Amino acid sequence: MALRHASPSLGWAAGIVAFGAVIANTAVLLVFQLGQPRILFSMARDGLLPPAFSRIHPRFRTPAFSTILTGIFVAGFAAVASIDEMVDLTNIGTLFAFILVCAGIIMLRLKDPGRPRPFRVPAGWLWSGLLYAVFIPVLFFLPLSGSLKFTLAALGALLFAVFRNHIFPVLGIFSCLYLIYYLPPTSWLRFAAWLNFGFVIYVAYGAFNSRLTGRAINRDPAELRAQAYFTGAWLALAGTLFLFLMRGFDLFQAACHASRDLTGQEQAGQALVQLMTPGPWLQASGFLIVPLVLNNLVLCPLIVRSTLKAWREGEKVSRITLTSLLIAGALAVFSIIYLYRVAEYHLFSA
Repeated sequence: MALRHASPSLGWAAGIVAFGAVIANTAVLLVFQLGQPRILFSMARDGLLPPAFSRIHPRFRTPAFSTILTGIFVAGFAAVASIDEMVDLTNIGTLFAFILVCAGIIMLRLKDPGRPRPFRVPAGWLWSGLLYAVFIPVLFFLPLSGSLKFTLAALGALLFAVFRNHIFPVLGIFSCLYLIYYLPPTSWLRFAAWLNFGFVIYVAYGAFNSRLTGRAINRDPAELRAQAYFTGAWLALAGTLFLFLMRGFDLFQAACHASRDLTGQEQAGQALVQLMTPGPWLQASGFLIVPLVLNNLVLCPLIVRSTLKAWREGEKVSRITLTSLLIAGALAVFSIIYLYRVAEYHLFSA
């Protein structure tokens, strides 16, 4: 596109660049296609997925089942999905993974400072001071008032001093959030749906079979069930809130787009007024309905049924089991009411 914009006579050069891009993308996609089965293999080896994903082919010595399943999954999506939507979903997933890596560095420094580390992310007063020295000239050239610049400089000095041991992970998190902000809000909702699907798999299987938290460490079965369902209840709650938050962003952006003739502040005000009415929330969205059904009409009833069964069998009622039951029950009731209202809204609209 850049070459064609520069000169229509450079069409031959644009063709060469496009051909090179196809070759490069094919190489990258092939590496991803080979890497994903090995991620599934590692997860299955750690107990987070069924053993079939860690099965090795006797002749080729590769995770054959994972490779075939990944190929079918990718080919299916490639056949029916929009490439722009898939690119946005891939971007937000990768950026979220980077956020988890940065947050993991902070957590390890707080919880396990003595862990042997062949490589350490830079930290301390030296790096914090160097980054602050870069921040000040950038702040100076911003079109702001002098008092605001002084306030930001003082606030920046405080933040750089407080987070000096985590400055690079914190900057990494903020930079990823900055890039996520500019992705379409619809991709945020799709990512929330995909994340909820992962929650269901983890609570239904991974929490019980994990090498870190599951049966492999010889935990008491009652304690294991209680802790797994406690985690599942909070994940279901977090996933539901995240779904509705992303749906709210999606509706807000759509409302702002529909009132382009207004100023920015008027657009935001009108969009917020529309979000306060039930109509937009009752419009069917598959990326909200499907994970909501999986999360709160499959996972939550599983938690409620298993908890009640454990009590009938004489297991001790603990605080975490009672909390799990209350959260899962409340979410299931809320989901049923919401889905009923959505169905009722569309029936009467038709």
